[in-house]
Amino acid sequence: MTDRDVDVLSRAPLFEALDEQGAKALRANVTEVRLARGQTLFNEGETGDRLYVVLDGKIKLTRAAPDGRENLLSVLGPSEMFGELSLFDPRPRTASAI
Repeated sequence: MTDRDVDVLSRAPLFEALDEQGAKALRANVTEVRLARGQTLFNEGETGDRLYVVLDGKIKLTRAAPDGRENLLSVLGPSEMFGELSLFDPRPRTASAI
């Protein structure tokens, strides 16, 4: 993880109040995931067990409509986080992340 990535991560709302010791502990437990454009991170209905923070680029969150079309929920960029509900709610993911 680069210094820039650490800076972006520390600006995420959940982590911005951490002191240096807390930030160091957080960095030790972060797993970086890199995706190619259009690659799916997870699909609606899958089991979730982690939250994500966008460090670079963008991720779109979508939900399938009853007729099969894809509904765009949001597009997230650096320092924005998503998937945190899966840490507190064991139900399947309610959206896909691409």
